[in-house]
Amino acid sequence: MQQFTVWQLYCLTGSFDRLLTAWEGLNQGYTKITPELEGLKNRLGNIVTRKTIALWSKKFSWVKRTDLKITEDVDQIRTEAKRFEKERKFKIIKAFRKALDTKLKKLDSGEEVTVAELKQLWEMTRTEMGLVTDRSAVSVTGEQRLLTPEEEAEGKALDALIKNFHGRKRKEAGSDGN
Repeated sequence: MQQFTVWQLYCLTGSFDRLLTAWEGLNQGYTKITPELEGLKNRLGNIVTRKTIALWSKKFSWVKRTDLKITEDVDQIRTEAKRFEKERKFKIIKAFRKALDTKLKKLDSGEEVTVAELKQLWEMTRTEMGLVTDRSAVSVTGEQRLLTPEEEAEGKALDALIKNFHGRKRKEAGSDGN
């Protein structure tokens, strides 16, 4: 029990020196300032030597276990963040639906609902969801790849064709103006 509690404190502090400093602080009365630390002080018990901590660390693979714990904590935080984001989007969509239903009821009762009102509602929803509302958005997908030599040759041929077309249009416009 004591070794596990010391390991948990090691996970929080990150080094033997900081662990010992925190442990000494608990024994010197920091628990009077924060009473919730009293239970931790009781589980830690009497302070042990640095050599004992090093021995426990080696015996119970503290470094590997700490890395694993950090990885698990990060995964848990990511999962929680994704869940929070899903809930947030659900609430936004629910509010959008409610506002849209209100507009539809206004229409059913004969009141006027303008396109500008609906557009404003749509833009507010898209903005809250972190999506763009204009047409100048650049689409970035995970499926982007380098062009094959054939595609590159076709692209160059298309560019040349477009330049040729615009060049002829300029010449025609120039000859018409003379």
